Amino acid sequence: AYEVKTHLVKIVDRLRMKLLDTVAQDNREHMHKMGGEYQEIVNTLVTDPTDAAELKALQEYAVKSMDDLSRLLDEYLGEVYERVKFLLDQEFKVNREDLNLFYTTYSWPNQVKTFMAKSTDLQNNRKRDLELVVEGQQEHLSREIASLERKVEKLCEQGSTAPADVQNIYKKIQNIKENLDEAEAEAESIGEKEVLLEIPST
Repeated sequence: AYEVKTHLVKIVDRLRMKLLDTVAQDNREHMHKMGGEYQEIVNTLVTDPTDAAELKALQEYAVKSMDDLSRLLDEYLGEVYERVKFLLDQEFKVNREDLNLFYTTYSWPNQVKTFMAKSTDLQNNRKRDLELVVEGQQEHLSREIASLERKVEKLCEQGSTAPADVQNIYKKIQNIKENLDEAEAEAESIGEKEVLLEIPST
């Protein structure tokens, strides 16, 4: 009976260790996955946007990432922490790598705050830069339109119907039309940027 009892105790101990190892392994994989998600979030947050569309996408991502960060914190508190607490309550010897990983996972939320602040500065600076570019484009467009108005006024002043003059007037009309098409395209481009940058429309 003693041998049976000893044998059963060994089996139970082996099963207990197997269970604890499985919990530790699950926790390790979960923390690695969370670390990857955190890393992807901070990398995206500090990616320098090159134009108004990328800036808008970054602003939207920063807002959306708050949901992901909240979910990751819930996972940490509801799953990772509970598993570690369970392992420690069972006097399981958590290895150094897992302890470091646990600490890294624990410290991610504070690190993200720093990256979020950097991202906000980056977004604000890029928005100011892009606004200056749009203002320059607006001024250029205003000059183009004023120039077109002068050309149209001069054209209206020419009343000759001589064949050579008519040919000349036709060329000028074609030139004005091309310039007008370019101005319309530029105005459309500026309008899109104004929407993305939330600049009052000109």
